[in-house]
Parts: sequence; C-alpha cells; structure tokens
Amino acid sequence: MLVQQINTDDAAHKNSSGKMTEYYTIKNEMAARAALIVRACDELLKLTNDLKEFLILHDFNFLTHAIKSAEEECDKKMKAQIQKHNALRIDVTNLLTDMDKEIMEHFTFRH
Repeated sequence: MLVQQINTDDAAHKNSSGKMTEYYTIKNEMAARAALIVRACDELLKLTNDLKEFLILHDFNFLTHAIKSAEEECDKKMKAQIQKHNALRIDVTNLLTDMDKEIMEHFTFRH
C-alpha cells in the first residue's frame, strides 16, 4: 500500500477545503501506516513462533543429553532397588534359617 506525501504548499492551507484535505490525508496515512505496523508485527510474531518451534523440535543435542541423563538416573535407581532387594532376600533367608534351627532344636520328636 503506497502512501502519498503530504503537500507542504502554503497555498493549500489558506482555504478550509485544503485544511480538511490535509486532515483526511494525514488521517488516512496514519491508518495505513498503523495497518502496516500491525501486519508487520503479526508476521514477526509468526516468525518467532516458527523459530521457537523449530528450535524445540530440532534441538537433538538437548534431547540426546536429556535422554542419556534420564537413562543414567533410571540405571542408578534400578541398581539401588536391586541392592535393597538382595539385602532383604538375604535377611529373609537368614531369618528362615534361624527359625528352622529353632524349630529343629525345640520341637523335634525325641525317641
């Protein structure tokens, strides 16, 4: 949209129609410039959103690092759970052995 330059001729300001013409010219020019600014802002907003989306979706280095750290954390938790399970298994086995010994010592039939 092309905007005309405002007439700076002093003869145009002498009559009232010249003043009204200048007023409407300035008003229309401001409206046209405002519309262009709004359109440019919309395009910039779309561009920044597209860039953000591109960076989020195509940041493979970040994704790889995040996946590796999550896998390492999962492995640590799994090893800790296995150690706890083994410790509990050993404790239960020891308890069962002690109970078997006590049962054999105190409740066996003696002939």
